[in-house]
Amino acid sequence: MKLSFEGKGLKRSKAGAEVKVNIKINHKEETVMVMDKHSILILGKDGCKACEEAKDYLYQRFSDEAIVVYSKFKDLPVETRRSVTKQLKETAKESNKNVDITYPIIFIDGYVMFGFSRKFFEQ
Repeated sequence: MKLSFEGKGLKRSKAGAEVKVNIKINHKEETVMVMDKHSILILGKDGCKACEEAKDYLYQRFSDEAIVVYSKFKDLPVETRRSVTKQLKETAKESNKNVDITYPIIFIDGYVMFGFSRKFFEQ
């Protein structure tokens, strides 16, 4: 697959919230939207009160400035679950620390945190 970006296709909205990019894939031009926002992914599980609290709080607190997505870990495709598990294990190993992987698992702009504390976000 050939992928190329054309600089002349870059357009920023007045609010600065999105960028329009014209790309060519296999010689066919497509327009995609690139959001100029932070991203928050919350992975939860059934019966997890902290997961529900994190979902409600993060949607309410950051929905204007971030794309907030919630999913139960078990609802992810098998390959995605394997990939996430592998990456979390590698990250824990690289940090040379014993890391307890607890729910919710929250990814914020490439950083990961385990569990949820409202106080952490209100500091």
